[in-house]
Amino acid sequence: MAASPCIEPSTPDVGPLLDEDARSVLLGVADATVVAGLDGSFPDPPDLARLPLLLREPSGVFVTLRVGGDLNGCVGSVVAREPLAVGVARYSWAAAFDDPRLPRLRWRDYDHLLIEISVLSPLRDLVVSSRAELVAALRPGTDGLYLTCAQGASAFLPSVWEQLPDANEFVRHLQLKAGLSPGWWPPDMKTYRFSATKFGCRAGRVRT
Repeated sequence: MAASPCIEPSTPDVGPLLDEDARSVLLGVADATVVAGLDGSFPDPPDLARLPLLLREPSGVFVTLRVGGDLNGCVGSVVAREPLAVGVARYSWAAAFDDPRLPRLRWRDYDHLLIEISVLSPLRDLVVSSRAELVAALRPGTDGLYLTCAQGASAFLPSVWEQLPDANEFVRHLQLKAGLSPGWWPPDMKTYRFSATKFGCRAGRVRT
């Protein structure tokens, strides 16, 4: 049986409470941005005056693109730097055409493209003083994790638990991603947890 083309919110009780219309608007922004980029242009930011108030509020957000089930870009920010709709446009373009780890999206990929948006809750400080305390404080399958220090910073979305279900491995890989030696705990280390509401749709099939 064919899978549904759309992904329903995985955790609708965290972060901004986005109804179906708001999710469709954000997916439409992402889709239009990708299409403009495939046509060789960088689109103007969304017209905030025409959008619901919630989509004008700052929020952390990531955009993930998959082609035929394979990752083809994932870019975003855990920090609420700009209006949500503007962030979705910015990170959709970056995920499609400026993720240095993965190839640029091509027109031939578009028919197989799945757009996923993860809207993040505010960061919550984790008061821990060692790697062991951090591992013990985590809620596997639920928490996203952001760690930062002078030597580096990195974040994992909650969906990474699907690949790294063990908390020790989750933290170890995140430290490696940040350029830190696993197990090393710099004196200025800061750690934050967050949750995410994830939803998505096949490109060109945004519900309106």
